[in-house]
Amino acid sequence: MRRTNVKRIFLILSLLLLLPIVAHSQTNYGDLSPSQPIDLFFTTITTTGAPTTLSGSPAADCYKDNNTTQGTTGVGAIDVDFDGVTGFNHVRITTASDTTFFSAGSNFVCKLSAGTVGGTPVVGYIIGNFSIANRTVTIRKGLAMSNFYIRMTNAAGVGLTGLSVSCQKSLDGAALSGMTNTPVEIGSGIYKLNLTAAETTANSMAVLCTGGSALPFVVFLTPEQ
Repeated sequence: MRRTNVKRIFLILSLLLLLPIVAHSQTNYGDLSPSQPIDLFFTTITTTGAPTTLSGSPAADCYKDNNTTQGTTGVGAIDVDFDGVTGFNHVRITTASDTTFFSAGSNFVCKLSAGTVGGTPVVGYIIGNFSIANRTVTIRKGLAMSNFYIRMTNAAGVGLTGLSVSCQKSLDGAALSGMTNTPVEIGSGIYKLNLTAAETTANSMAVLCTGGSALPFVVFLTPEQ
């Protein structure tokens, strides 16, 4: 191999080692309750693996489902070098600040919208993802459950607020009877209901909720042992 080619290869490899990258965290923070805050942590590093400070006025935003509009309300400032640890970063998402964007029944992915590492832009790197009330709920037989979520909508699927919602249950095919607790409104048509241990003591159960002009909410559940 000619000496000039060796020099070129050496130069290219040297430059590659200097290129910074960010550890684009694919961490899934799970399914949140509506209005629950979430703290995202991620590390910025070089190709050598050395943690490196995120600079260039870094910022973050989030996407909802497959929508191309980024949400920024409630997305806090990035704490660069969190707790004095080089390359270790933190941002808090206060979902209660924008319950229209951070609504129940959706998935979210958050990314860097500004920032550099070693002078190289790192916009677009994923720093975490989560969902809000969008996963299967597990109900344990004979155990109380807090925050069972229901959504009251009209015929167009629009969530209705300000309703006086009442719920009934049927256990193992028995006649409908009232629930111990009354649903509490969260927002955007979402209400939460606390189930007692007696109300989950069944092999199968149905829950029916009604309120105002909303369509009836009906769900069939099979408590696990």
